[in-house]
Amino acid sequence: MIFNNTVLAGGTTLLPGLSDRLESEYKQLRAFYSKGNTSIEACKVSALPNRQHAVWHGASLLANVYKDLQKVWLSKAAYEELGAEAAIPQTVWA
Repeated sequence: MIFNNTVLAGGTTLLPGLSDRLESEYKQLRAFYSKGNTSIEACKVSALPNRQHAVWHGASLLANVYKDLQKVWLSKAAYEELGAEAAIPQTVWA
């Protein structure tokens, strides 16, 4: 289940009490879905103290990994010419 392990990332996850509330609600969902099934794992919400920068760090790591793969990059000129539609054929998964 998706709520077995959740990692909070981004500035809005710094809202006071968010991680506690998510963990509490996940536990309620777990109790509802388990109905005596002990194979469902415990809920864990990870909230690192520097998570407001986690998204940027992840993107910079991804950019470093794909720096030599020019086909996955979208130039500013192409975006300005075609808009968001220009990104569709250039995605990593396409």
